[in-house]
Amino acid sequence: MVGGLASLLNTTIVGVALDDARVALAAGTEQIQWVATAHLLTLAVVVPTMPWALGRVGTRSLWRASLLIFALSSLLCGAAWSTASLIVFRILQGIGGGLILPVLQTILATMAGPRRLGRVMALVAVPGQLAPLLGPILGGMVIDGPGWRWVFWVSVPLSTAALVLSWHGLPATVPADPRPLDLRGLLLLCPGLAALLYGGTRLTASTDVLGAGLSIALGTVLLLGYTHRALRRRHPLVDLRLFGERAFALSCGLMVLAGASIFGPMVLLPLFYQQVRGATGMETGLLLAPWQSAPWPRCPWPAGSPTAWAPCAARRRHGRRRRRHCALRGRARRE
Repeated sequence: MVGGLASLLNTTIVGVALDDARVALAAGTEQIQWVATAHLLTLAVVVPTMPWALGRVGTRSLWRASLLIFALSSLLCGAAWSTASLIVFRILQGIGGGLILPVLQTILATMAGPRRLGRVMALVAVPGQLAPLLGPILGGMVIDGPGWRWVFWVSVPLSTAALVLSWHGLPATVPADPRPLDLRGLLLLCPGLAALLYGGTRLTASTDVLGAGLSIALGTVLLLGYTHRALRRRHPLVDLRLFGERAFALSCGLMVLAGASIFGPMVLLPLFYQQVRGATGMETGLLLAPWQSAPWPRCPWPAGSPTAWAPCAARRRHGRRRRRHCALRGRARRE
């Protein structure tokens, strides 16, 4: 749980520090936004590789490796000397942070068993409920105190404590026979997403329409190539055939909309409060905290997310449809 809190806290605390980091590193607003964008993009790419990594090294080794990468990259982020170095270190931080939560859920599910699974999974919501509330306030305190570099260094003690605790009571697992990693799909998906996002930001922030259009075209071609490969491969990196299920596609659509409404303002609002309204770090944190934590107390579902009900509803709907199909088929056989 401590490692999960460190990863989620890092996601919500950094937005308050972007303006101070921009001034200290002499960067533009367009450049400093990639500090958050590159991190979130890395999270999205790393998560599908987790089953392959689990099969290679086992749960305990992967948990320790993800915490170690996250702690070291947090140190490097705080010591960044330029915008480019900060973006690179944030990508490394996303590699470790992207593995922490899925591996944590796997560990808890394995140790809890099927009977206590629901109760234990509800505990996973605790870091998710605390991080949106504590992150902006803690970030504002750090900005007005030690400085923006400590926004990254504050995650080091938490991840180090989780790494130490992993040597006590965490069972070892034997690596299973893993599915092969879709390396070509990974090389198509990652640059495709990056090129598409880069072209979109350049198109709205500069007059280089030709360069932005070429970047968008390159990203589109790479993503189309991945789509063609994923639909033909037995074990793709991200199985796009799942979107043929209407309930699954609707659930993912809702999660995309909710993610855009949550993570988009995480970058824009702090910059607006600090650059336009002249708010201090603490004032920005206090202004962000009610908005960040608003969806969480009202959410009655155990997962602690405003969109957590969507996959569950999809499974229940699919289950009812399947039971009805089986009942009709049994009735037809009897007749």
